[in-house]
Amino acid sequence: MLQDLGSDTYDANVSLGFKPDERQYELAAAMLSKLRVRSTRLLTSSPQKVKELQKYGVKIEERVPLEIPPNQYNRAYLETKKTRLGHLLSLDPSLEHA
Repeated sequence: MLQDLGSDTYDANVSLGFKPDERQYELAAAMLSKLRVRSTRLLTSSPQKVKELQKYGVKIEERVPLEIPPNQYNRAYLETKKTRLGHLLSLDPSLEHA
């Protein structure tokens, strides 16, 4: 509802008393360890995900950029991810589609 009223995802979470991103990575790292995955290529635009998984012993061989073209419905969301959460996104207007 907060987002419908104009808050971005970051502010909406903080207004509700949450961290901007509540995800935790310990369980994912434990699963990878259980499966004997020694290293991985991680598809993400978030440097924080790389740091969090490394904190739990996951060796990230490569961060593979993951970006979708912005459009009129997701541009503000993607801009928030980039400016407020540090995601590595180009948001190239030439990629934009309706």
